[in-house]
Amino acid sequence: MFYRRAREDRAFREAQRAGYELLRRLQATQPWPGCPEPTPQDPAAEEVAVPDSLPPELRLPSGQEVAGVMMR
Repeated sequence: MFYRRAREDRAFREAQRAGYELLRRLQATQPWPGCPEPTPQDPAAEEVAVPDSLPPELRLPSGQEVAGVMMR
């Protein structure tokens, strides 16, 4: 009984791997439907500096800026 289940599980896993391999190959060769083809971009246009910090009105006060002390 246990050997039959192991054989069935092994056969299922092999079929599943074969199906995943087929899907992987199809995905690599065919573009997604409705997706535009990537266009080469000018690298200088992408180098626009974007600030990493939030604007002052969205920042939380630091521990030193908070008035008062919280008790444990």
